[in-house]
Amino acid sequence: MLISLTDSFFVVFISLCSVSLQVAAQAIPGFSGFNYTYYGQPDFPAASEAFNLRYTYVPRLVAYPTTIEHVSQIVRAAYENKVNVVARSGGHSYVAAGLGGKNSSYVIDTQNFRSITYDPTSQTAIIGVGARLGDIIKALNQNGRALPHGTCAYVGWGGHIAFGGYGFTTRLWGLAVDSVIGVDAVLANGTVARASKDVNADLFWSLDSGVPFPCPSFHPSSLSFTAGF
Repeated sequence: MLISLTDSFFVVFISLCSVSLQVAAQAIPGFSGFNYTYYGQPDFPAASEAFNLRYTYVPRLVAYPTTIEHVSQIVRAAYENKVNVVARSGGHSYVAAGLGGKNSSYVIDTQNFRSITYDPTSQTAIIGVGARLGDIIKALNQNGRALPHGTCAYVGWGGHIAFGGYGFTTRLWGLAVDSVIGVDAVLANGTVARASKDVNADLFWSLDSGVPFPCPSFHPSSLSFTAGF
């Protein structure tokens, strides 16, 4: 019985190692202008660890862009190499969606897109999708404004919006996504586009539908929202 269990674990271990080695052998694009890590680098284990440790997907790389041009560069490379690409906001997906939901994805970490600016004249805010709900609450509260959103302060804005953004004020104000008035996006082929009710309306409708949308069409730079009701 002990031998049988040992053999079973050995097979599983070899299988996991094979996946890791396969990922390591695949070519990594020569990106420039921002940091990224991949299998074999000392910072890769921490960068690729899932929130739910039951999932052990191994991404091809984890990138940390700082501009929309960087995001476009990554998405275009994924498109040309036929690689799955995903944006990671807070990284709290229980099914490791922030790692692509499978091995060998390009992960775009949005931790450098956390800016929050408020315009008192138009009463709108531009919020980077890497911002956390707690940061948004504090920034808007300083101006006497608020948005509908969830209650977990450390949740990332990008993933929250992608799934609608349910919260304690939803019955009064609706979902967080209902406040969206504009999106800066990078499309699946790397093209940068702006979408609102008046510009690229079909794209805006698809991004503003309150359902998970394809990450290649989602630019983790800024979203515009009405900032009060």
